[in-house]
This record gives sequence, structure tokens and C-alpha cells, in this order.
Amino acid sequence: VLRFPKQADGKIAKTADIVLGQTDFVSGYLKAGTALNKFKNPNSLRFDSSGTLYVADNGNNRILKFPPSEQKIDGTATVFASDPNWSNIYIGEIDTANNGIWVTSQQPYNLVLYGFDGSIKKTIMVNQRMVGSVGVGKDGSLIATSPTQGTVYFKTPMTATTDYDKNIFIANGINQNRLNAGHGIAIAGNQLFATDICRVLVWNDPASATNGKAADYVLLQNNFTTLDCNAFRTTRLKADSDGHVFIKTHKGIYVYQAPVTSASTPIKIITDPLTTITGESLN
Repeated sequence: VLRFPKQADGKIAKTADIVLGQTDFVSGYLKAGTALNKFKNPNSLRFDSSGTLYVADNGNNRILKFPPSEQKIDGTATVFASDPNWSNIYIGEIDTANNGIWVTSQQPYNLVLYGFDGSIKKTIMVNQRMVGSVGVGKDGSLIATSPTQGTVYFKTPMTATTDYDKNIFIANGINQNRLNAGHGIAIAGNQLFATDICRVLVWNDPASATNGKAADYVLLQNNFTTLDCNAFRTTRLKADSDGHVFIKTHKGIYVYQAPVTSASTPIKIITDPLTTITGESLN
């Protein structure tokens, strides 16, 4: 896990100054481990309002917690949550309204809200395969993605049982209003972004979303009916408070500025090798 600091001019530096999970910037995956200063295939992270960092250590079936004092080279974490049966865990999102962190997993199949003390506060979507990020509305509502159920919406997740209030976008199909296999969602610039294997679909005004509503734009493909995975394969995506949307593809991380239009192009493409603050290259 690398940290790229903000410079005096407000821009993000192009070189990392901190690495977690390794003792230096060049050790690589061969130094993976189970100690509290090691990772094995970390795949997502989030910060809470106090600056504490949470990292999904997928290969070790756990989520590690780094207070600000341990966010340093070779910093040591504590175990926030773990389950030996976990498979493909992912930190969905921080939920300030319900004071916790949503976590998705493919095994056991569910969507879980953990309190900041590590206790389980709510479990929904039991026995449903869940993947990727989670969208949390200002009103406490929740949007999550499932390869089997599509994109699902919970108006009041804390009172939900095992089902969702409505299915917004049903899986299967290559067009403007169907996801073939959604893996991640984010909201930025009053637009809903959803990855779909080899493309990203974008809907304006997500508050007005209804079942089967056609997407307004498509990113990384020429049109809504093309699905060229040799061009791009998409997985996760994340938006920041400045409206930047970061889309992970097999060619690098493509960054867009929301709101987007049909003419939008990436404002930046982040690819290997990355340069560390000490001038070393990291692949």
C-alpha cells in the first residue's frame, strides 16, 4: 500500500513517500506475510473521519487497522476484523450515518456493516454473492453490486432483512440499461458510475434512478453495444471529494473528472512503473 502525499500546490505528488506492508519500496510481493506489518494481496482501503486507515488484506482473510501514528514505512496494524472463511473481501465504504464500515465478500455470501469497534452491526444480502464497492447516500440509503442480482438499492439498510428495496440495474446484457457483471460503483458530480467488465456506464442524477433506466454515457468503449475486452478490462473504481473518478483497468488507472459527457477523456492515466520518493521504480 503506497501513499502519495499532497504537495504545497495542492496537487498529488507523483512519487510515494510511505509504503505499508513492506520494509522498503522495492521488496515486492515476495515479502508477503501474515505478520501485522505485512499484507497478502490487499485490494481496498478506506479512511475514517479520525484519519485511521482500514485495509482489506484479502489473502489473509482480514481487515487491518492503522492509526495515524502507524501510517509509516513498516508500520504495524491491529486486526480490525477477520474470518477464516472469507473469500474476496472488499471494504465497500465508510458509513457515517450508521457509524461503521460496509464489507462485501463472496464467501460467506453477504454484505456486513462493522462498527468502528470491530463488532458486527448489520448483515444483509445473506447467501448472495457480493463484490466491489458500496455507495452510501446522505440519507443513509445504500447501493451495492452483485453479479447475480445486479445493482441493488436499500432505502433503510439498518432495518432491512435479507432483501433489497429494488433492483436498479439487472445483470446480463450489453446495452444502455443492463450490466453484464457489475464490480464497482461510485457517485461523483451527481452521476452514478458502474464498472461492467470492460466498460463503465454513467447515469445522470442517481436519485432519480429506476429499474431499467438507460445509462446516459459509456466510458472506455465506443458505444453501448460494444464490449471489447481486449481494449479494456475494468474492475474497481473510486471517487474522491473533488469529483475525480479513478477506474482500475488492466492498462492502468484511468482518472476522469466528473461530471462527464460523451466527449470526456481521462485527465490522467496512472501506469507502471511508479516512482517512489527515493527515486526507485516500483512495478
